[in-house]
Amino acid sequence: SLRLDLPSSTLSPESCLAFTRVLEVTCDSLPQLMWQSGAMLQVSDSGDRSWLMWASILGSSFSIAYLVSAFEFDIDLSPRFRKLYGRIHGYIPTADESTLRQTLVTFGTSFFIGGFLLAKILTLTILWTASPPVLVV
Repeated sequence: SLRLDLPSSTLSPESCLAFTRVLEVTCDSLPQLMWQSGAMLQVSDSGDRSWLMWASILGSSFSIAYLVSAFEFDIDLSPRFRKLYGRIHGYIPTADESTLRQTLVTFGTSFFIGGFLLAKILTLTILWTASPPVLVV
């Protein structure tokens, strides 16, 4: 039998989840989305931009939005966070209250984050493509 002796962690499972989600978004998903946007904008002829390029950027932005909203859903429904941070958490109804409202809030959060992210990423990518020093300052 294989036995692994792992050091005990002082972080709660919720903190570990938060850390891995933040790491995944900042080190994997966002850089990929930036490079995809930059590659698409650097195509000189707009006729050469395939619908697959747009679909890839849209899919990437909404996968990040889903990841963030699913994390927010998990944290907001946590009894611990609702107790400690009652003014911030608790806006998503529990399953006992309304599953439909829960679903609608989650979809609304996903679409809001996705649209906001898409607008910001495309704006920053256009600035980066047109004038790279602008982003440094």
